[in-house]
Amino acid sequence: MLSVIIPASNEEPLIATCLRALFASDPPGLPVEAVVVANGCRDHTAAAAAALADEAAAVGWGLTVLDLPQGGKPGALNAGDAAAHGRLRAYLDADVVVSPGLIAALVQALLPDAPLYASGTPVIPRAASAVTRAYARFWQRLPFAQSAAPVTGCSR
Repeated sequence: MLSVIIPASNEEPLIATCLRALFASDPPGLPVEAVVVANGCRDHTAAAAAALADEAAAVGWGLTVLDLPQGGKPGALNAGDAAAHGRLRAYLDADVVVSPGLIAALVQALLPDAPLYASGTPVIPRAASAVTRAYARFWQRLPFAQSAAPVTGCSR
């Protein structure tokens, strides 16, 4: 099984797009689940994610939504790991939209019984404001973002 863990803090406007792209991805050939960990939210991130349970089930995805009162990505990732059932794990931020073939390709890369790391190629869409466009240009110039294995990967 593959578990995709998504920490999400105040991501109500983005979580549905993230999850729908995940659920629309090519089937990876094994059971899949998404674990959304809303943490310290002051909006309706958890409810927005939970509202997609029927869509997830219709295409064969399990969906678990945790709503933690405290914020913090490390705590959210740990809670997601504790709730996940899969031997294979992928970690997505709630503002990530996966391409259709990515999940199946990651599963194939992570199937061998050895410590592994796999990654997709990030594509940064044009941001809405001048400030976020400047940040995106800066981020793309950082050494880790230009490496062959940027920190957008998965491990086993």
